[in-house]
Formats: sequence, C-alpha cells, structure tokens
Amino acid sequence: MKKSTQTKKVNQASRVAFLFGIAFLITLIYIGRLLYLQVFSVDKYRKSAISQRRSVTEIVPKRGLIFDRNKNPLAMSVMVNTCYLFPEDAKKEANIIETLSYILGLEPSVIKDALGSKEYAVMLKTQLSQEEVEKLNKSGLGCISIEQESSRLYPKGPILGQTLGFTNWEGVGVYGIESFYDDILRGESGQEVISIDTHGYKIDAESRINEKAGENILLTIDSNFQKIVYEELKKAWNTYQPERVSVILMDPNNGEILAMDSFPNYDPNNPSKIIDQNLLASFEKIDDKEKEKLRETLWDNPCVSELYEPGSVFKTLTTAISLETKSSKPGEMYKCTGTIDIDEGVSINCVIYPGSHGDQTLEEAFVNSCNPAYV
Repeated sequence: MKKSTQTKKVNQASRVAFLFGIAFLITLIYIGRLLYLQVFSVDKYRKSAISQRRSVTEIVPKRGLIFDRNKNPLAMSVMVNTCYLFPEDAKKEANIIETLSYILGLEPSVIKDALGSKEYAVMLKTQLSQEEVEKLNKSGLGCISIEQESSRLYPKGPILGQTLGFTNWEGVGVYGIESFYDDILRGESGQEVISIDTHGYKIDAESRINEKAGENILLTIDSNFQKIVYEELKKAWNTYQPERVSVILMDPNNGEILAMDSFPNYDPNNPSKIIDQNLLASFEKIDDKEKEKLRETLWDNPCVSELYEPGSVFKTLTTAISLETKSSKPGEMYKCTGTIDIDEGVSINCVIYPGSHGDQTLEEAFVNSCNPAYV
C-alpha cells in the first residue's frame, strides 16, 4: 500500500509541473507577443491607428464661369439637390419602384436597374425641384439620401450647346469649350484631414489645403447674334429637314466668332436626352450601341470638328472681291446657258441644269447661286 501511495504522489507532482510548464510557456508567448506589438512593431501599429481615425476629404474647387463678350453668363456652377438610392437598404422597402417612379418622374425600369446595382449608392436624379424634395422627405423611405451638390448650369439651354459642351458627373469637361479649357476652368482641388471617432464623427481638424477656384473665360460670342442664328437655323431645320445645317457668324475685320450653332443639337443641361422629335422616333428603335453613337454625333461640333467644302458659300467672297476691286457692279449683266466649259472635257453646270437662268444681274446671280455666271 505504501508503494501505491508514493506512486500517486509522484504522478500528481509530474502533472502539476507539466501544467506549470504549459502556463509558463503560454505566458512567455503572450510576453513575446506584447514585446512584438508594443516595442518592435510600435511604429507600424501607431501608423495604422492614426490612419484608422484619420479621414482625408477632397475639397472640390468652384468651376470657372463662361461668359459671352457682353459678360452674360453662358455656363455657371450652382448647388442642386441630388437623390441617391442605397440598393441594399431598399430591399426592406415595399412598393419602392412605384413610389420613386411617381415622385421623380422616372421610368420604372430606371429604378429597377438601380435596385439591381452592386454599388453602395446609386444616383437616381439631380437638380430636384423643391416639390420633389418635399415629397421624398414625406415618403418615409429610409433607403434614399438627398445631397446638395455642385452642378453645371447652362442658362441658354440648347442655344450654343455644341460649342459650350458639358461636364460629366465628376465635374470634368468632356466636350466643347468645357473640355478644351478644362484645366483653366476646373481650378485646383484642396484637401482637409480630420480625426474621427469610432462612430465616424469628426473630432478635430488636423490640416487643410485650400482649394483654388477655376478661372472665368470670356468668349467672343454675342448672345444677341447667337439667338438670331439659332432661331434661323431652327426654321431651316424644320422647313427643309436636311441631315445637318450649320452657321458660323464672324466679324470680317478680325475673324472673331460672334455666333456658332448647328442642328440637330442637344441641351447641355441634359446631354443624354434627345430633344429633336424626328430623331427621337428613330432613336427609340435602335440598340444601345447605336444610341450611344448617335449621342456622340450630336455632342460633336461640326463647325470645328468636320471638314467642309465651301462650294457656293465661297461666292460671298468672290462677290466681295469683285465689288471691292470694282471689276463688277451690282447691276452688271451675266449670261447663264446652264453650263460652261472651263477646260477641255471639264464643265461646270448650273444648279438648275439642264435649265438656265439666261441674262441676270450680279445681284440675281448671287441670289440664284449661278455657277456659270460666277465663272
């Protein structure tokens, strides 16, 4: 019996020693880990802690204005209300598609596409009216947010649209004057660094780099002439229904552009919308790739982006030269036989060939755009 008792005591002592050894080993591991975290890796984790509580916000500068020669604003930045949808939160809402479609005047398919997005937030509509804002606030929807943002406004609408161009949702110019002078108009972004708590609330500001507003641009365009050109173009477009019609009005003394426009055109306030009813009918029948191609065609300014053979337009210069050099007079007579040979085997026909204008004055030849008379 003595031998059995002694064996048990030895086994208990061994177990206690083993447990103390395990505890000692765990303690050493914890001490080693603490030394690693608080001594050897202190700089790494200090930086990590600072980065977690620090928030860097870009301060977007105010975009410069675009004026006409009389300092009438053609493009400006204004604060607008924008509605954002949070697709994940929207899953808890009932009748969300019908509600937002009714309030915002959007097609149900637009809301449905937004709900299917994997993005955290999706912009549904910007430049909300006060009525729309009030209805959204009263709707009780917890999956939307109304934010005040800076947006580009073009007071003249489609007038001069292709010349001015427009900006994208990031405020970057993508067409026209807005694109060509983007570096000047955009300015320089600022930056604010703040400390935040675990709930995301601001504790204090650490540093700030002020933004630099964009510079304004003064064009040679005269809004009064521009409106006249636009109205006349619109009449020609509706009357003759050409594929395209363009006008450039210049000051002959210095070459300054006083007005410039083309049809079909678009409204830079909503560049994706087709505003011409004739184009809209065909637009709805084509696929998405063709729709995008048509939009890009409308966004281009044909007055500066396409080659154009002057043709009869050059007769204005011919007439001016003849009057200035006194080689012709307004009442001088010219004969049109319908065609005229200018070289062996080369002839130029009249616009009404095989007909002819017969005898006509310089003024009549100009009005008739008669090729033989001008030759």
